[in-house]
Amino acid sequence: KLTTKASALVKDPNGRRKELEKLKVGDTVSGKVQKITSIGVFVAISGTSIVGLARKHAALDDPTSNKQLTDLYNVDDVVRAKVLTVSRETAKVSLGLLGKFFKKDPQNVDSDG
Repeated sequence: KLTTKASALVKDPNGRRKELEKLKVGDTVSGKVQKITSIGVFVAISGTSIVGLARKHAALDDPTSNKQLTDLYNVDDVVRAKVLTVSRETAKVSLGLLGKFFKKDPQNVDSDG
């Protein structure tokens, strides 16, 4: 089972810590939606054993609207995310899924020009 809990680091302290060390705030990553809850969208980051959380405010344009996370995301959706925080102490990664996180991202250039 994939997790971001610190207790899981005990089972493979070097592997996960090395993966966390490679992640930097501002990185753009891709991943697969693993779970959707009332607090946010859990994304398994491609090429790692890390699952990050995009909290509701970082996954919905207007978290106060009637839209639900399940209106926009489905389990197994492949998504692009921006790394917002990385806590090596707690082994947690927070992600942003909204377009506003990619405005200055060179990977967000349209092919139309």
